Amino acid sequence: LFSNLEYDYNGWLNLSGGLRYDRYRLEGKTGMTLYEKNIVRYENGVPVINLDPAKRVEKMYDVDNESGRFSPTFGIAIKPGVDWLQLYSHVGKGWRPPAVTEVFMTGRPHGGEAPERVFPNPFLKAEESKDWEVGFNIFKESLFFNNDRLGMKVSYFDNRIKNFSFMQYGISLPETTTGNFGDLAYVNNLSDTRFRGVEYQANYDVGRVYTNLSYTHMIGSNDFCSKRYYMGGAKKYGKKLKSYIERYTRPDGKIGFRPVSESEWLDDEVNNNAVDCGGIMGNATYMPADRGSLTVGARFLERRLDAGVRLRYSPGNGKNLNAHSYKSIEQAMWPKYSVYDLYASYWMTDDFNITLVMENATDEAYFVAMGDANNLSLARGRTLSGMLEYKF
Repeated sequence: LFSNLEYDYNGWLNLSGGLRYDRYRLEGKTGMTLYEKNIVRYENGVPVINLDPAKRVEKMYDVDNESGRFSPTFGIAIKPGVDWLQLYSHVGKGWRPPAVTEVFMTGRPHGGEAPERVFPNPFLKAEESKDWEVGFNIFKESLFFNNDRLGMKVSYFDNRIKNFSFMQYGISLPETTTGNFGDLAYVNNLSDTRFRGVEYQANYDVGRVYTNLSYTHMIGSNDFCSKRYYMGGAKKYGKKLKSYIERYTRPDGKIGFRPVSESEWLDDEVNNNAVDCGGIMGNATYMPADRGSLTVGARFLERRLDAGVRLRYSPGNGKNLNAHSYKSIEQAMWPKYSVYDLYASYWMTDDFNITLVMENATDEAYFVAMGDANNLSLARGRTLSGMLEYKF
């Protein structure tokens, strides 16, 4: 449910407010296979965990979560005594409940004999965000010529997210002493996740020709931290209970003797409270790369034909870009790119329009900024699309 209200006073003051209500219910069952370990056994000084099927436990979680949240927003815009300048600010809150896949997903992420396993997290919390933006707009007509128009916008935005959900690799499971690199689960970031930056926009139109420029610059970086044992249940070896010499039969049928000892298996509160940072899998590892575009166009045939060229540019994500290796799967892979698009729109009559767009006209091979570094899929090559529009 959502509602918005806007109030304008005499053209110089604009107030806006909104209220959104979200509610969700997440219901289902999920689980994992664990082995109860009350005593750890050592043979020839080597720990041997008894994985007797009789001690295997199917740990199930019956999830039935329901919650709701109000998310308010508020904005104000003021013209400080001149018509061509507007100052504005906007604040708001947001809320995202955990998804079904994040809570329930379990098993192998793909086929084959790879050791990777995805485990569920029935205790995943909802994300809570607070964002604000401040900036100014400039709009001026007849600046250099009659009927020309200049528009400019500069804004700073800051979005802070609590309990940001991310997939972590190398998690540690209950009833274990250490983690496995190939074990993965969705967890909440213990640190606030922050996305902030500056946006620039400018456009100039003299009727026959026009140009638009936009650029977004991101600021800062994020840390991704979570409990080492995201569900608790860490174990450690305790004091030795007994030692003895055991007689056993070797694979060749001969009789052998080996020293055996048995020790306690205790709860490990130190590891339960330990926090690890890093280990994130996905494209939120680094800030989105800076990106911008420049459009230059012209109008012909009594302005019925509008044609132009657009440049899309990104300087890439510079972190680890020049010294990239595959030792760490979370490293960024977004080199800089420059891509050109062509477009044309023609109104044959007042009611009929035909539009053609050629994206990536030079057939450049590139990665989209903020694309998934683990996927490494190239963006689209040269693409021609068309549209017919008829108004009646």
